Amino acid sequence: MKRFYLPHKKDAGFTLLEVMLSLSIVSIALVFILRSFIKFADSQATLTQYTKGCYLLDKKLAEIKSKPIGAFPKSGQFTKPFEAYNWEIDSQGMASTLNRVKLTVSWQKNNGVRSIDVTTIYPEPSSP
Repeated sequence: MKRFYLPHKKDAGFTLLEVMLSLSIVSIALVFILRSFIKFADSQATLTQYTKGCYLLDKKLAEIKSKPIGAFPKSGQFTKPFEAYNWEIDSQGMASTLNRVKLTVSWQKNNGVRSIDVTTIYPEPSSP
């Protein structure tokens, strides 16, 4: 009767050095991947803040254009849910019915202030 034996290989499996090297490569790659996810999340938060700032800027500018410029205070804070955002108006009369208005919307971000502004010229609304 014949018996079959599996050949014995000395190199079956991975050595400890190969496993350690593989784990170090994977861990270094994971560090870079996690950093990119964190950077993406921070960029997304900043983009969201700028989008809200543009929305509030447009809303306040429409409000300014609907009333005489003298009816507005020079600065203020938006109401909830945008209480973290502030606005400031710098206006200058250019002609008898034209105004140059610079509107700035600002907010706090990482121990600093971020802002977005627009300067426009528009006619003073006529009194009813």
